[in-house]
Amino acid sequence: GTLLNGNAILLTSAGSLIVFAGDTTVALIEVTGDSATGKGLRVESSGANITNLNLSANLGLTFSDQSYELNVENINVSDPSQITGDGNGGWLKADVLGQEDENDVLTLHDVNVSVEEEILVDFEGQIVMTGNTIFDSIGGLTFNLSGAMNFNGTVTANINLSGGVMCVTDNTTIVGNIRHRADSTIFIAPNATLNYEGTNPLKVNDMTLAIQGGGRFNSWDNNSITLNEDGGELRLADNATALSYLTYAEIVTNAVLDIEKNKTSICPGDNVGTDNDGELSQILVENVDHKGNTTFELGQNTSLSFLNSIEVPSLRTMTIEGSEGQLNFGGTVTFKNSSKFILNSSGSVLKGIFDYTGNNLLKVEKPINISSSTSTWGENSEINISNTASLVFTDNQWVTKERLEKSGG
Repeated sequence: GTLLNGNAILLTSAGSLIVFAGDTTVALIEVTGDSATGKGLRVESSGANITNLNLSANLGLTFSDQSYELNVENINVSDPSQITGDGNGGWLKADVLGQEDENDVLTLHDVNVSVEEEILVDFEGQIVMTGNTIFDSIGGLTFNLSGAMNFNGTVTANINLSGGVMCVTDNTTIVGNIRHRADSTIFIAPNATLNYEGTNPLKVNDMTLAIQGGGRFNSWDNNSITLNEDGGELRLADNATALSYLTYAEIVTNAVLDIEKNKTSICPGDNVGTDNDGELSQILVENVDHKGNTTFELGQNTSLSFLNSIEVPSLRTMTIEGSEGQLNFGGTVTFKNSSKFILNSSGSVLKGIFDYTGNNLLKVEKPINISSSTSTWGENSEINISNTASLVFTDNQWVTKERLEKSGG
């Protein structure tokens, strides 16, 4: 039946318990006291419904059968609150989640929750996922300028990054597409992995996307982070930050992969290190699809490593900028016919195997060192050094097939 109560049924103390034992609808329940273990709301039927669930404390939620659902039209959060499940299944399914101001933080712990309508993430720590939580935002998540959400577990949602911060505090899987609409940040905690299972690439567009914290962003070649427009910048910061795939779109002529030693955000645990501590921030990009022109900017005391081979297409350019960093190519870098390698990174050190297939230009604009590498030079290639630059080869092996020209300073 239906209870059309104008006055709320109150859960005011640790021992308060409401049991849904039949096909029942309750108009209004308010949680004002923290639930003890096994208390709060218990669902023992398949037809449990609440019209308005008002939260200003911590609610326990249990299900006698993992196939049961608790359907709620409106969850209204008015103070820091938590919904804690028992980790044994069952779903809390809401149409609307309401959080009016920055005090209305909702923590989801060991519980399965879905929300039908879009959620606007407007303030720091608005939604926090802990334990073994599964969260489905069917209408999507939009992160606005000062919004931040703590991710942990599995999230099914299309996510719009409109200036906020995704805080990935533990291993997280995103089932849905991420759209980048304004300068935004993704923090991934050390030793944590964000698995992106969207069907579309994460396009940076002509804005800045920062990935930092020391964790790993994992995607595939068909949904990789993509620098797709001129003016776009992907910034990787903090020691051990890793990226599985990066694509430079074919039309791109001026987009930057920026490598920084330390960055910070409002996410818990995202603290600034010391830029001048003498330690390197080692950052890994496993695969690069080099379709357009690439620019890699090395920050001081950073080490960028590319794990696998890279091919620079004909008539395309790879440019190294920044200063006093290290760049390690784990596989062979192949420069196809008439492609260019421009070194404009003062005091940096490069290591790798380079295959110049023919009619290639290695242009040195600032002092740089190429160390522990092998270079194969095809016909009609050129090394051009500007008058203010120097190129130092240390522990190098060269193989020249035809004419190799050196010009400039």
